Amino acid sequence: MASSPPTQSLDKKVVRTSPVLWFLGLVFAVLLGALGTQGLSDLADLFREPQSDEYRAPRVEPILREREALLASPDPRHTKILRAERDLGDQERTLATAEEGWRTWLSTRATLGGTSGEDKELRLRRDHLDRLRNERDDAARAVAQARLEPDGRAAALAEIDRRERDATRAAQDELDAAHRRWSWKVLAARLGLVVPVWLLAGWLWARRRASSYVTLLWGYWAFSLWMLLWGIGPYLPHYGGYGPLALGLAVTAWGSVSLVRFFNRRASARRQRIVDDAIVKHRCPGCDRDYLIGREVGLDLTVARKATVRHFDAAALRPFACPGCGLPLFAPCAACKHEQLAHLDHCAACGAAWSSAAT
Repeated sequence: MASSPPTQSLDKKVVRTSPVLWFLGLVFAVLLGALGTQGLSDLADLFREPQSDEYRAPRVEPILREREALLASPDPRHTKILRAERDLGDQERTLATAEEGWRTWLSTRATLGGTSGEDKELRLRRDHLDRLRNERDDAARAVAQARLEPDGRAAALAEIDRRERDATRAAQDELDAAHRRWSWKVLAARLGLVVPVWLLAGWLWARRRASSYVTLLWGYWAFSLWMLLWGIGPYLPHYGGYGPLALGLAVTAWGSVSLVRFFNRRASARRQRIVDDAIVKHRCPGCDRDYLIGREVGLDLTVARKATVRHFDAAALRPFACPGCGLPLFAPCAACKHEQLAHLDHCAACGAAWSSAAT
């Protein structure tokens, strides 16, 4: 691709560095996002989302009505227990009355004295009390037996509970299947809107170097990314979380590789900054240690004593290697034999591309 004319490149740089244009691009992206969000919401409204009651009511409500009818009907066991308890109460009251009459009769007989005919009556009264006691005991056993009998409605209620669980599970399965079908319909409709947006975004990206409206293009690309994440992401199958994890791993790997390539492209510039900083500070570019460890031959102090100039011999100023890490520092130029730092790009004396045995 041919390079752009200098005037056109300068114009593009003016556009890229204008805060007003970037703000307008942001406003453009926000407005497009609001428009796209409204469109996606209206597309979702074209298909009615399945509701839980539509699938649960036909299956579960008849069973619930059956349960209510069973609970409202009289309980035979409870009725039997109440009848047995009522009979027991009658027997106990009758026995209590008979025992009270027996004690009264015995008291009267002891006061007036008995006759031979009263002995027969004594036996009859005693036998009558024994019969009443036996009947009272039989009634008490009947109450206990009625309470021990199994509840006939308990088994029916347990069966109704089982049928309700099965019906609820089946209704939930049908609801899930209907919701998946609805999600695929909404996804297809949203793809019909998002795919053209991304096709236009790709076409604009391929022609971004020839456009003078780069801020608006970035606003449109941000809008297309929002449409993808908000419009398509929630309806994609997640498969238990594997989808988002795989997407996160792919994005992380892509970002890492892109950063490594970016740093590698800028490695020469970073290397040059390190070398320039080392020249100013008289330090080794590798270990950042001061290499001026030779013999100091002079010291100049200013009048105001605000600066000090130290003088070293040639061996200290141009050491062959760093005494700390062994990195080659100074070497002669292969063309003119001028000695300088071996990590520069060109010779300071002849301007030739630097090359020496040390490098």
